Amino acid sequence: MNRQSISVQPVTTAEERALLTGLWLAASVESGISPEVASRRASHGAVEVALQRPDVHGFLAYLDGAPAGFLVATESVMRFGEGDELVVEQIYVDRAARRHGVARALLHTATGLAERLGFDRIASAVPASARDANRFFARLGFGPAVTRRVASVSAVRRRVAPSDLVSSRARLLHMRRSMRARGQGGGHEVAADPIR
Repeated sequence: MNRQSISVQPVTTAEERALLTGLWLAASVESGISPEVASRRASHGAVEVALQRPDVHGFLAYLDGAPAGFLVATESVMRFGEGDELVVEQIYVDRAARRHGVARALLHTATGLAERLGFDRIASAVPASARDANRFFARLGFGPAVTRRVASVSAVRRRVAPSDLVSSRARLLHMRRSMRARGQGGGHEVAADPIR
């Protein structure tokens, strides 16, 4: 059986950024994002702009000369409580190119980048629901380091707002919901105390 040739190149030109964006679209749709939403994000230039930041590094992998996958990594410097590290934000290999060593070649390139930048750690941002990806990284020696919790800005704002900024309507709704929750738990009616 012939071994297919794999090469990995840094993304430096507009043409390479366009190739990576096309693969990013495929990865997004495969992960469950609707094609319309992914296309809209790509057409607004989100990927291209991110790839032009100095702390973002993009790489394209080619299998027998055809684009087969990509890796995007960021430099994570001055993380309080953590050391500096290279973070693999996204890695993707086209379905037809899987099981040929493309992801390993991309990660090998990332190790070289980390060493050139002076980092002694590489992290990966893998969704907890991506079982195959988590197994892949675990087999390569990656272990869990932190639990990343995510919330919308508005949800956090509601919970941390100073009490004097909370509107009377919000307080009223909170009290009603609390009373309903207590009322549903035991099924007891709450009687008002008579005025003495």
